[in-house]
Amino acid sequence: MNKGLTLIFKAVTPVHAGASEGNNMIDLPIQREINTGFPKIESTTLKGALRDLESWETIQDNNKQDIKNNIFGQEMNNGNHKNGQLSFTDVKILFFPIKSSQGIYKLVTCPFILDRFCEDIDLLLNEHNDIEQIKKVYELYNLTKNIKNYEVKLINCKNDSNAKEHSDKSTKKPEKLMLGNYIFEKKLIEFKDLDKLNMFNNFKDKIAVISDENFKEIVTYFTEVQTRIKIDNKTMTAKNTGLFNQEYLPSETIMYCNVIEFKKLYNEKEWLKEFSKVVNENFNFTLGGNITLGKGHMKVDKVVG
Repeated sequence: MNKGLTLIFKAVTPVHAGASEGNNMIDLPIQREINTGFPKIESTTLKGALRDLESWETIQDNNKQDIKNNIFGQEMNNGNHKNGQLSFTDVKILFFPIKSSQGIYKLVTCPFILDRFCEDIDLLLNEHNDIEQIKKVYELYNLTKNIKNYEVKLINCKNDSNAKEHSDKSTKKPEKLMLGNYIFEKKLIEFKDLDKLNMFNNFKDKIAVISDENFKEIVTYFTEVQTRIKIDNKTMTAKNTGLFNQEYLPSETIMYCNVIEFKKLYNEKEWLKEFSKVVNENFNFTLGGNITLGKGHMKVDKVVG
């Protein structure tokens, strides 16, 4: 079994990890999975952002450049490429923020995403110290896997009873919750030992589980799209064809990836520990386009493993 960590990221500001070409609606879209259409960030984009961090210079080691080259890889003088000794998966969506009639916003996810998250963590399960947390995510998946369209299930953070679906039989009409422009029928999920779900501790009161179909609609149509113009440097006015729009993942988006160390191939040094000296919880970095406009700021919210 390979050694590894799961990094859970939070977008502090809107993030534009750009795709190679536009579509009929958006000139500069974000990266998306080809099979699902869900937002993602390519592993090469993440690796490039992490490699360029000035924080590597703070390592108290005379061979700090060698450590960085071993972790991320290196272009050799003869034109060949030396592979890095850690593998980074693509950054996948976990929770997507959307305005809500209850509170300011909710972080929506769906059974497909929860199941895939558990599957991805299972790749490293034998190396994780947080098995109880993973069991709670499976529990959340099992309680929501049969959710219907335009139903939303929220975690009841104030109740400490056994895990179950909660409904108030004394209420004649089901309670409603508006997410974006959609109206959902609201239900509560109650957990025993909710504190064991501490990988989501910073936002578990905002979690809302909706159907796969509703989730796909929301991550397709509720990203942030900004219209901008190109300025002619000579006239200092807009060019004739200067109008364009650009897509961003909204701030508060939660994503994750695995960082894997191939123990069988590289056993001379524990490179994962060297990586964790720099990239750990509450670590901030920038990624993607328009950093000078305040975009692309991300934070490592949790490290699982």
